[in-house]
Amino acid sequence: MAKTVTPAISTEQKIKEAAARIFTQKGFAATKTREIAEEAGINLALLNYYFRSKDRLYQIVMQENMQAFKQGLAELFGDQTLDVHQKIEKLANYYIDEFTAHKELPAFIISTINSSDFSDLFREDEKDLIRSRGVFLKQLTELLAKRK
Repeated sequence: MAKTVTPAISTEQKIKEAAARIFTQKGFAATKTREIAEEAGINLALLNYYFRSKDRLYQIVMQENMQAFKQGLAELFGDQTLDVHQKIEKLANYYIDEFTAHKELPAFIISTINSSDFSDLFREDEKDLIRSRGVFLKQLTELLAKRK
């Protein structure tokens, strides 16, 4: 029988995943880099080697998460095989599933939105999201026109 090989996760990825978990649970201000290092199973010097500071690590984790979030929205809104009802249902189910699995997520989102850096993270590379949102809005407009 062939042995399944699981690809090794890089140290950098371990740090980012640990940081995302702790930042989400505790918020930026309450998170200590030592906690992230312990969660990742590395020493603090290695964390500092890869990311230099908690601020830089936070920015990288937030940018990657926002990029994934925006990409997901762009794909959903731009999917012309789904009607408006299916898109709304998928979006609602996604949020319900995420908030159920990660009960600390709503508080984290609110605290992040209130941070000064949030708007910059959301504005970066929005072309796909704007284009796909246009597809979604057109579908909504057509649906509303049919109901009149």
